[in-house]
Amino acid sequence: MMRDFFQRWEKELEGKMPNLRQDILDEPIPKKENNIVKSKSIAWRYLCVVAGMVAIVVLCISLIPMLMVENSDIDNGEIVLTVEINPRIMMLSDSEGIVTQVIATNKDADVILSVDGFKENVEGKTISEALIAYVDYASLLGYIDVNKTDNAVKITSCDNEVGKKALKMAKESLSKHLSDNGIEAVIEEQMATIEDVCQINEIDIIPSIKELKESFNGKSPLFSSRKIDSLDGEELEDYFKTYLIDDKIKNDIKESLEQLSSISEIVEKGEMILKLIGVTGGDDLLKKLDEIKDNPLYPKELKLVIEEMQDAITSMEENCGIKIESYNELLELRDKYPKEKIEDLLRDVDNLGEESLMEYKKILDSLGRDSSIIDKVINMPQSKEEMMKEAENRLKKEGNDRLEENRGGQNKSPENNEQEPIHCPAYPQQSTARSEHGKSSESENNKEKK
Repeated sequence: MMRDFFQRWEKELEGKMPNLRQDILDEPIPKKENNIVKSKSIAWRYLCVVAGMVAIVVLCISLIPMLMVENSDIDNGEIVLTVEINPRIMMLSDSEGIVTQVIATNKDADVILSVDGFKENVEGKTISEALIAYVDYASLLGYIDVNKTDNAVKITSCDNEVGKKALKMAKESLSKHLSDNGIEAVIEEQMATIEDVCQINEIDIIPSIKELKESFNGKSPLFSSRKIDSLDGEELEDYFKTYLIDDKIKNDIKESLEQLSSISEIVEKGEMILKLIGVTGGDDLLKKLDEIKDNPLYPKELKLVIEEMQDAITSMEENCGIKIESYNELLELRDKYPKEKIEDLLRDVDNLGEESLMEYKKILDSLGRDSSIIDKVINMPQSKEEMMKEAENRLKKEGNDRLEENRGGQNKSPENNEQEPIHCPAYPQQSTARSEHGKSSESENNKEKK
């Protein structure tokens, strides 16, 4: 019955619908199965992309712990400690907290590292012991003023758990040591990445402690030697020249030149005196100065000029070793050291030109001063090895001279228990305590590791 209904309805619709054109009737009907295939293709591609992204995420998550393990293996609990006073060093230690090497990262630190006995008192010690010894040496050599309250020590450690523990114990040990010896100093500590540590020490950026230690294998611990090794040509010559002739030597040269420049001033005073007393020749003037000064007929202004002249002549003898006994001798010295020439040499001290160096040598020789350093600059070594050796000898001499001066004339290194340093932490009283404190710190460190 339902079929009859649909048949009748179809006939009625056909009768009422217009006939379609032939071109429309001939148009092919799209196949559904093709659309189905296309949809399946798009879906498959999308699924592949999603699956790939999931795989990448899973891979990244898997690599993170692997990289963490690798970095742990690289550093292996080793420590890099930077200590800044003005002299700046890096202390490298093994995983047990024992210092294996000390690296100077500026010239002042070179002086400390070059002192006899330094290496034996620092390397092979715990970090706390080594830090205390280093600060003691810095104090002995004048880099810490025990009479001031604004001393500062900055300690930086690599940011890992072992470094944090080592830094804490080192600061506590140093603070106690300085306090026990009456030295006031601010101790600043900080944690830093290995990259930051490299920047602080002005060295190339190195990604791990292991590679940092390896980068110093076979290299000198002295900043100056490494600098010489890195330079060539004129840069090397200029550095070596300015390195040997340091500020102290420059100041000695300037002082000598300034004293010689006063010869012209003495002559000018002599000419003024001769003019005031109405005398043209004055070879015996110096012998008559006291007589002229005591003569009441001459004005007070003349007496003042005479006293200034006598003081300058006395200073010349005391400081330059030049004894002036007659006015003619004074005139000869003026001609030998003309004021204009001395002023030119004074202006050129910082430049250290070759001609000036020769003049400085002549002047120092004539005054009986030591000119051996200028000789070494004029006769500059030809190889880097010779330059390094010369630099090391110079540093050792400077360090030991300072040590001898501050220890009251007896050049003994801090491990010597018979000699107490002057104006410095008392090593004899502290050496035993320091050793015991170091052992205590080390045992505490080992306990924490366990």
